[in-house]
Amino acid sequence: MDYEKIANEYIDTGMYKEAVNLLDTAINNHPRKSDYYYLRGYALDELNLHEDAILDYNRAIELNATDDIYYYMRGISEIYIGRYKEAEVDFSRAISLYPNYSNSYLLRGDMRVELEKFSEAANDFYKAIELDPEKHDAYISLGNLKNQAELHEEALECYDNALKVKEDSDEAHYRKAYTYKELREYEKAISELDKAIITAPEKVDYYKKRASLKEELKLYEDMLVDYNKIIRLCPDDAEGYSYRA
Repeated sequence: MDYEKIANEYIDTGMYKEAVNLLDTAINNHPRKSDYYYLRGYALDELNLHEDAILDYNRAIELNATDDIYYYMRGISEIYIGRYKEAEVDFSRAISLYPNYSNSYLLRGDMRVELEKFSEAANDFYKAIELDPEKHDAYISLGNLKNQAELHEEALECYDNALKVKEDSDEAHYRKAYTYKELREYEKAISELDKAIITAPEKVDYYKKRASLKEELKLYEDMLVDYNKIIRLCPDDAEGYSYRA
């Protein structure tokens, strides 16, 4: 039986429990095949069993310490449970083994932001963009870092670059809206949220932010439109009712 092929098919179709069960058998039969532990770890992550996934990645690394994907995936598991220092180390190990994978730099940069290593994080985002100029997430992360340093005009340029790569990025429009709010350019901020909502009309937070900006401009009737939408999308959200009242 080709355990690896079937496990990948299960994972690709979202059958994660079935993948885990199959890989249990595969590991019992072939306990020294590192990819079986890696695949089971991946499936366990998808089932939100991150501690168990880490144990599998640990075992995969014990059997084969030269595969960057094992460190990369263990780093992702560590993000889920808030182990940012460990994740930073694992992404660094992945980079040392395969220095041309932009995602490793992007995620290490995100970890370094969490650890307040801001200049190192910026270098990682620039490297991710250098390796993959189409990586819109890296532009957004860099823009967020610029905003944190109150370099709002530079942040706007980063978000514009993200939108050049992915025109329908609601996240980039949302971040632009935040930046314009910081600059007290409320009409521009509302315009960006309009665009974000067109792309992602189900995101309640966008309506809440837009309503708060409309309040700055005393557009009270327009605020009611947003709160009505919030209540329709999320009828259990008390905030929608209280602000509408």
